[in-house]
Amino acid sequence: MHIAKAAGSTVNVFFANHYSETQYAIHLESNEKWQSNPDELKSLSFLSGHISLPVLGKKLNLEDYYKVTVIREPYAQLCSHLAWIKRLAMPGEEKRFKQHPEYIQVLARKLAATEFTALEKLKTLLGSLAEREARLIENCQTRYFIFVPPGRPVDETDTRKAIEASATFDRIGITESISSFMKDVASDMSWPEPDDRIHQNVTQDFYGLDLSDSKTREVLWPLVQHDIELYKHIASLQNHL
Repeated sequence: MHIAKAAGSTVNVFFANHYSETQYAIHLESNEKWQSNPDELKSLSFLSGHISLPVLGKKLNLEDYYKVTVIREPYAQLCSHLAWIKRLAMPGEEKRFKQHPEYIQVLARKLAATEFTALEKLKTLLGSLAEREARLIENCQTRYFIFVPPGRPVDETDTRKAIEASATFDRIGITESISSFMKDVASDMSWPEPDDRIHQNVTQDFYGLDLSDSKTREVLWPLVQHDIELYKHIASLQNHL
């Protein structure tokens, strides 16, 4: 389960390196077979996508799979996600921009038109997003684990359900210790110990968002407060998985 901006690309490369190109499929969310006939993908050795656990469970018998995912410190994940979407509307990104649905294009333009260091403007923008836009970024990581009905934000009950759902994974890593996670997976799979240098698609520029600034964190808090509880729970279990 490839959570946005949480080292998923690194994990994809890690797994793909152990199979031929005909044995895996990544980015299932844009895979035509996944949309029309997911049964055709069941013979593959590795599947990955920006798809929630409930949706995966509807199309696959998850008991047949070794299940892994990685989560990220929520403020860092949110800032990276906002920056990634904003970058789509920047000059030179026209090809990638056109590859995304219209609602993501609209959000990218909104973010591109907003100076992230102007916190009041950013707060206004984040508080006025359309429902479909908000679902992309509001407690995004929690939403991967459970179904949240359209039209409402994530709440404390959702957090508890997400924590329960997280227990169904064989391994959950955190980006801050991704090398340890991959070593554990390699051990489970009887693979050689992985190279620590595998890192893909790392966003370095948050367009001025400063996670050390308390006012910035205050503006972003409503979008991460439940993800933080999920993250704390999973991080606390890292020595016990």
